[in-house]
Amino acid sequence: MEITDLKPGDILLLSGEKGHFLSEAIMYLTDSPVSHAALSYKTYDKIVEETLPQIRIIESKTRFENRTVFVKRLKKRQKSMDPVIQAAEEYLNNLEPYGKANLIILGLLLLYKKFSPNSLTQKVMAKIFKLIADDLINFINKHRYPGKYPMVCSQLVYRCYEDAGKDYRLLIAKGNLVGASMLAARNNLSILDQTILKIRRNKSFEFRTFLRAGTPLAATDIYSQNEDELAQELMEALKTTEAEIPIELSHELVEAIHHFGQALYLAHTGEKTNGQSLMQANRIGMSPNVLNFLKVEEAYFVTPGDLLSHCRNIEEIGIIEP
Repeated sequence: MEITDLKPGDILLLSGEKGHFLSEAIMYLTDSPVSHAALSYKTYDKIVEETLPQIRIIESKTRFENRTVFVKRLKKRQKSMDPVIQAAEEYLNNLEPYGKANLIILGLLLLYKKFSPNSLTQKVMAKIFKLIADDLINFINKHRYPGKYPMVCSQLVYRCYEDAGKDYRLLIAKGNLVGASMLAARNNLSILDQTILKIRRNKSFEFRTFLRAGTPLAATDIYSQNEDELAQELMEALKTTEAEIPIELSHELVEAIHHFGQALYLAHTGEKTNGQSLMQANRIGMSPNVLNFLKVEEAYFVTPGDLLSHCRNIEEIGIIEP
């Protein structure tokens, strides 16, 4: 298939960037050959995508360089794809913000994935969640985008089709992460569910004080590693042959997840990173409101791998080779 064969609204799923551990980690966690999603725009030579620092239009030829692109369309393609393009333009006109594209995807994949990590993996995960939170905090303090949720690339594609109306809605079946439930078996809970359970069960004064703290949210900048180095460390930890039995989530990891949740919650609401905002964010419910917010968002989290392999009303119409 050639780039000139692309039509408006085509779903574009891109293979990972060679030599980038972050892309490799996303593909590993989703068991998929793709790490990024975008939409073909009004003409074949332009695509629209969610990336740093906000949604943008870019030349397709430039973005496809050295990457395999899987092209998908609705099985019952509508006569006009204008509603999908118009939905994308709404996000474009609102300058939808974004943190670090693949880093946030990686964090949400880890958060919603059902597994029990060993201590080595937990240590790396804690560093990743803290790095994402730091990036979001710095972004929030630098830019003011009230009420603009920093979507990941595949969520943008999914929501553009969702906003276009019921005839365009993408139907995900047995996705990578969609459908995790608090009713699942104990050894089959997502990391987020395990975090919520630990918080509910921990009655210590120190832990409760931490959760209800009104301390202004600030970047810690405690790790010198960049995101690709951490992704490499994560891959090594996940693939380790170390015969270590999975353990309960550590206090350090729970704190890091909560810190990440606070930052994402404030990015979504447009609130400032001050103590008063955080006291309100943490006050509601048995578990902190920020974690309840993450739980609600789980139902809307769609991965690039889902769009490639788990969407039952779209079909592959071709592959653009590098």
